[in-house]
Amino acid sequence: TGWLYDQSVANHFVARILWQLCHNREAVMNDAVKGSPTSCTLIAQISKLLLERYWQQKGDLYPEIYHVSASGGTSVAKVASFMQEQLFFRGVITHPFAITSQQSGQVPRPLNQCLNCSKIEQALAVNLPHWQEDMGKYIAHLDLNFFVKE
Repeated sequence: TGWLYDQSVANHFVARILWQLCHNREAVMNDAVKGSPTSCTLIAQISKLLLERYWQQKGDLYPEIYHVSASGGTSVAKVASFMQEQLFFRGVITHPFAITSQQSGQVPRPLNQCLNCSKIEQALAVNLPHWQEDMGKYIAHLDLNFFVKE
């Protein structure tokens, strides 16, 4: 999914937004498509929990297909605004600037890309974190030196 990101400095949408914000580049983001940004760490934690539960129940947990993503839906423009706020509070950027929204991207995509994760939440008796909580942890542990270098 295009809404995944990880701790490596990879070519995912969060890394591209971070680079733009740290270099005060004009940020023009799609505001029409709605999804749930999700860290690969969250996917790994839920996968581990699911496997542990499966082995504890000796196979009584019937193998199924589960959707996993952080909860809450948002647009890429709102993700960029949240990230900008986090970087401002950390002192990485000294002044917030406008993030311009646009309605269409280069590739046509479904407008709602949020996943229904109620089945995995019920099977594991967990509440998946909101995307802002998940992303806040990501930004808090991220080495931003890579992004502020020219």
